[in-house]
This record gives sequence, structure tokens and C-alpha cells, in this order.
Amino acid sequence: MKNIFKGAIELNEDKKGMYSFNLNDLRYKFFFKFISSYVNLKMERNSKITFEAEKVETLKQYLSREKNLSYHYCKSLFLDIGEQIKKLEKHNFGYLDIDINDIIIIKSDNDNFSMIFLNIDKPFFKVEKNIIKINKPFKKNLLISPQIKNISNIPTQIIYKQNIFYSLAKLICICIDNINKDNYEDYKKDLDIILETKLYWALLRCLKDKPENRYYLLI
Repeated sequence: MKNIFKGAIELNEDKKGMYSFNLNDLRYKFFFKFISSYVNLKMERNSKITFEAEKVETLKQYLSREKNLSYHYCKSLFLDIGEQIKKLEKHNFGYLDIDINDIIIIKSDNDNFSMIFLNIDKPFFKVEKNIIKINKPFKKNLLISPQIKNISNIPTQIIYKQNIFYSLAKLICICIDNINKDNYEDYKKDLDIILETKLYWALLRCLKDKPENRYYLLI
């Protein structure tokens, strides 16, 4: 058995082509059940999900080899992780950002793959009515939103979804072509490599400069 990811939900390679999620923290039982829909499920127990896959790796491992994600992969990343963020938020679990180290790519075969937000072992913030309260110092990572980056006094509170989806959109921009900007207009200009696509407009909705103007939607 080979360990791929440790945390509240652990990921192991049991043997070639066979993998398992193991639940180590019962607070995430709802999420553990939810992610089973993203894999080619073979067996499910209270604290273990076994599934088949052609390949499983972290997003960081993938990008170190391929440098960027295809449009199809980026769209899947936006949809899969977005739905998982919403599921966690419904149970009052919130995070300040999403990082490249947080994502697992599961390739079932040539046509089927999914993205799993697995680094849920980092401290979470309680979400209430789309607000999280920040009461202690935190690490300001690359993909954090400008509003959180500019926090100078603690305790404070911020709106949640508009900032976490900004972080997700920024992650996808880096996956597309290492696009990392500070404002909406610069993102709009550099994202012309996917101009007029559904993902182009979805990312721009999340990257507006004012948080109150951001929203998560792909149509």
C-alpha cells in the first residue's frame, strides 16, 4: 500500500489500479460520502471508499510535468471543486483559499476524470450566513483574495463565497497559462487565450475587483 495524501481524509494506492479514501475525522463524514460520487466506486464502508482508477495524482504533480491544464481539465476543475466548496459551506466549513496542493486528479480512463478538494485537514473557519470570522493570524498564500490579503487588523470578518471562489478562479488561471494578475482588467486581457468560452466568462464573474460583484456560475 502506498500513501498519496494524509489528512482528515486519507488517500492510498492499495494496489495497481485500485485506490481508497479513508475517513480519519468524523466531522467530515458528510463530505466523505459526497466525494464517492466523483469516483468509479467499487466498495463503500462507513470509513473507507475503494475505487478503481487509471491514475491518481496531485494537481501539483501534474503541473510539474505538463506545465498547464487543458481547457477541458480546467472546466472540470472549476465545476468539481466549486460543487465541493458549496457542499462544505452548507455544513458551515469554510477556508481562506484553495491551493495547488489541495487538489487531487483522478483519471478513471481516457474520457473520465474528476478533481477532488482533499486538503481539508487545514484549520477550517465556521461559515454563518456567508460570513467567516478571523480571530487569529493566518498565512497569506499566493491564491488568497485581495480583500483577505489586505487584512491588517484581527479580529475581523469577511464575506465568504465571493472570496473563496476568487481563489478558485485564480488557481484555474494559473493552470491555464500561469496567469497571475492583481486586477480584473488584467485578467480579462490575459484570458483572451480562452476568449468567449463559457469558462472565460465564468472566471471573470469570480474575478471582479469588488467582492459584492463576484458570483460563481458557468452557463
